[in-house]
Amino acid sequence: MHEEMKPTDLINRFYDEVMCCNFDYALSAADPTYFSHTEKGEIDPATLALSCKNMMAPLENAKREVLFEFNDGELGAVIHTCSATLRETGEPFKIRSADVYRVRNGKLMEHWGILQPEG
Repeated sequence: MHEEMKPTDLINRFYDEVMCCNFDYALSAADPTYFSHTEKGEIDPATLALSCKNMMAPLENAKREVLFEFNDGELGAVIHTCSATLRETGEPFKIRSADVYRVRNGKLMEHWGILQPEG
């Protein structure tokens, strides 16, 4: 018997796909009724994918490190960092993010998040 998928399993897979610039993964990972309470333009899977594409556009060589994760029923929380290089300048870029998602039936339903630049 295999272990049931936890919300953070899907959340981490989603962000790993984004780091690899596979933005179309959002189309299958998010429920059609997905929306973000934080990113007001993210109202469905297509706008989620576009938001991720726009976020990654100025970055190259992006790497992600999970610092903490927690699951409670349908809710999963991940605190992680993204380290990358800015395409235009070659300067290092690092940001810390805390993201909470409601996951139901293996799909991202709702998002709350906060970003904190480092450095």
